[in-house]
Amino acid sequence: MQVLQDGKRIQKIVDTVNGDSQRFFDIVSFDPRGVGNTLPRMQCFPDSLTDYVWNQQLLTEGIVTSSRQAYDNLWARSKALSAACAKDDSGIASFMDTWSVANDMRAIARQLHGTEDNAHLQYWGFSYGTIIGSAFATHFPDEVDRMVLDGVVYGPAWHAGENAQFLRDADEVFERFFDYCLATDCEFAAGLEKLNDSLYCQSMGFLDRIKRFFEKCLDTGCSFDSPGHSDSEYLGYRLHDLLHRLRQDPLPVAGPNGPATVTYADVKRLISQSVYAPRDMFPILATILADLNKGNGSSLVEFQTAVLQETRPARCLMPECRADAVCTETCRMIDDYRSEVTSAVMCLDINRNHGLTGISKEEFRQQHVQPIMSASMWVGDTMTGIEVLLPCLHRDMPPVLPFDGPIGGKTATPILLIGNTLDPATPLASAHQTSQLFEGSVVLEQKSEGHCSYTAPSNCTEKHVRAYFNRGVLPKKGAKCEVDEELFPRSNKWLFGKKKEL
Repeated sequence: MQVLQDGKRIQKIVDTVNGDSQRFFDIVSFDPRGVGNTLPRMQCFPDSLTDYVWNQQLLTEGIVTSSRQAYDNLWARSKALSAACAKDDSGIASFMDTWSVANDMRAIARQLHGTEDNAHLQYWGFSYGTIIGSAFATHFPDEVDRMVLDGVVYGPAWHAGENAQFLRDADEVFERFFDYCLATDCEFAAGLEKLNDSLYCQSMGFLDRIKRFFEKCLDTGCSFDSPGHSDSEYLGYRLHDLLHRLRQDPLPVAGPNGPATVTYADVKRLISQSVYAPRDMFPILATILADLNKGNGSSLVEFQTAVLQETRPARCLMPECRADAVCTETCRMIDDYRSEVTSAVMCLDINRNHGLTGISKEEFRQQHVQPIMSASMWVGDTMTGIEVLLPCLHRDMPPVLPFDGPIGGKTATPILLIGNTLDPATPLASAHQTSQLFEGSVVLEQKSEGHCSYTAPSNCTEKHVRAYFNRGVLPKKGAKCEVDEELFPRSNKWLFGKKKEL
C-alpha cells in the first residue's frame, strides 16, 4: 500500500534529469507472504467483520495500564487468538518469516532483470522493511546493487524479541511536544502560572514508574519556586493530571456517530500516534488535549471517527456489500492492518534461543512488558508488544527456513542507512549498530523527529539518496542533514515572569 501512497514522491527523489545525464526508475513494491493481498492469506477469523469486531473489543479493553485486570484480560485474549490462528488451513503460517520474504524479493528482482544469475537489487526499505533488507544483504550480499535502509531496526534485537531498546528515544520525541506548545502558544499551555503546588506533587507521584518526575517532586518539595523546574515540566504535569482524571473518570461524549467515551487509553494511544509523525500530529494533539482539559472530548471523538472511516472493513459499508448477508472477502479493504499477521511474522523471526513458548504470565510481564514500560513512560504501555508478542507464547510453530545468524557481511555495493536524530521506534543508535554489521556501510543522520526520514522533508537527504541510487556515491561518514522546515518556529516566550529562550 505504501507504494500507492508514496511511489511518486520516491520516484521524484531517485530520478535524475541533469542536462545530458538522465536516469529514471520504476518503483516496484509487494506484499510479503500472508500479508495484505498476497495469496494464500493467513486467516484467523472467518471474515473481516469478525476480525474488525475483535479489534474493536481490544480497543475497548484498553492498554496494559488501564486497570489492574487489563493485563490478565489481554493475556486471555492472546491465547484465544493463537488458538484461532492455529486452525488456519491456508498453509502459509510457517512461511511468513523474514528470511523467506528475502528469498521472494530475490526472485522478484531476478524476474524483473530477466536473469537467473544476479538480482541486482536496488532497494529502499522503511522500518520493518529494513529487517527484510538486512536479511537479503546477509543471504545474498553479492546481489546488492543499491540498498537504502531508512528507520533502521537492529536485526539481532528484533530476532531476540528485545523490543525495549527500540523505544530509547520515544520520550524525548514526545517531550518535543511541550516545546512545540510553548513555542507556538498552543491552547494547552494557557494559564500555566495558575497551577496548584499540591496537585503538582500528587500528579508527579500518581504512577510509580514515572521515576524521574517523582524523584524531582520529592527532592524539591514540589515548590514552584524551586530551581530546576522547566516550563515543559509544568506541561508534563498538566498532561499527567489529565491522564489521571481520565483513568478514574472517562469522559462521556455525544459523538457524530452516537454516544462515545474518551478514556485514559484513548489519550495514551493518541500520544503514541503523535510521536511517529510530529509535524502532522502535534498541532492536532495540542487542540485535542486543550479541549479535554476543559472537559470537552468532541475533538478526540471526531478524530477517532475520521481514522475509523479509513480503517473499518469497507465491504460492509459499500452499497454492493450491504446486501450480502455474509459480507464476502471480495469487499475487504485493501490496506487493512491485522495484528495477528504482524505477530505471525515476529513469532517466526524470534530466534529459537529466545523463544517465548512456555513462559508464564508473570515471567512475560517481567521480561517483556516491564522493560518496555520502563524504556518509555509516555508510550511504553501502548507499545508493550502485548498484541504482537503475547501470541508467540501460545504458538509453537518453527519457520520452514530457520536462520540463526549472524546478520551482516560485505555487500557488492555498501549500504546507505538513514536515521532521524530522534525516532520513537527505530532510534538512530539502531542504524549505527546495523552499520557495524555491514562492511563499508554509512549512516546518514537526518536532524529531525519522527519515524523514518519521510516524516520531515529534507532536500539534503534527498540529494544524498539520489546520488547513491544514480552513481553509488555514499555520504561521508558522520554526515548530517538539516530538514527543510523545523518542527516549530523558534520564538521567545514570557512564562512565570521569565523570558524563555527556545
